[in-house]
Amino acid sequence: MKVRVKLFASHREAVGKAEVEVEVAGRARVKDLVEQLIAMYPKLGGAMRGSSIYSLNHKIVDGDAKLSDGDVVSIFPPVGGG
Repeated sequence: MKVRVKLFASHREAVGKAEVEVEVAGRARVKDLVEQLIAMYPKLGGAMRGSSIYSLNHKIVDGDAKLSDGDVVSIFPPVGGG
């Protein structure tokens, strides 16, 4: 199945584009997609693991969220402020 991935800030810079389409296994979860992206784009490295924020079809989710064909996953780096 295919999912569309939107990348922001440092993640976008590491990949070289703001959006990619990825073919994932039928029972994939967000964390599986993240591992696949890191394998495809090694520059993402540790930046995506653990501290990133994931959105699945415009709802914030964790890495265990299950993916379906046609989903849109947005991945944001951690945000700080104060």
